[in-house]
Amino acid sequence: MDGRGWSADLGALARAMTDPYTGIGSDGLLIAEESRTGQVRMRVFNSDGSESEMSGNGIRLFAKFILDRNIVRAEAGALRIETGDGVRTVWPSMRNGVMVAARVAMGAPTFEPEQIPADTPEQMIETKLAVGAYEVFERGEGETASSGTGSTAAMIAVRRAGLCADEVKVHLRGGTLSVAWPGEGEVFLSGPAVEVFSGTWRRNASQNSIG
Repeated sequence: MDGRGWSADLGALARAMTDPYTGIGSDGLLIAEESRTGQVRMRVFNSDGSESEMSGNGIRLFAKFILDRNIVRAEAGALRIETGDGVRTVWPSMRNGVMVAARVAMGAPTFEPEQIPADTPEQMIETKLAVGAYEVFERGEGETASSGTGSTAAMIAVRRAGLCADEVKVHLRGGTLSVAWPGEGEVFLSGPAVEVFSGTWRRNASQNSIG
């Protein structure tokens, strides 16, 4: 949503809009705001109303929303988006003036427990866990069909163990993403972006609409 120029209880709005029965039904809500460090600011709210720093899948879809509606324009083929985890660069792929996919600079990984954060005295490397296939669980959401940040982390773990190439396809229940990391420096996430629908949210009959 374009949140520039208005204020609201965004956590409550996210809970209402993402409700699968009385709302739209989604994994979260992305809000566009003015930025002091990038071209635009992205705020990420989970379906339980809590706020997250970053979303790998979300930032691609956010970039499409921003570019397709001419809220801002890419500069030198890139879009700089302020997030709760710093400014991220997105390189959109355009077709007939519409964004269809994007590549995102996800930052450099850290393996220090206190920075992740994780309550363990040492790095968690090659720790064995009993989990099922395609189990993506996210804070504030529960189980989801896909995670860009989760796919990035999974690739980093496998690449660090020497079990995959520098660029891989990550298959999830919601689709396939590409992650590239040579073993050091920044990680890059690529995937499609498709608009499913758009509309107007009416908070109740006595209030103005939020478009």
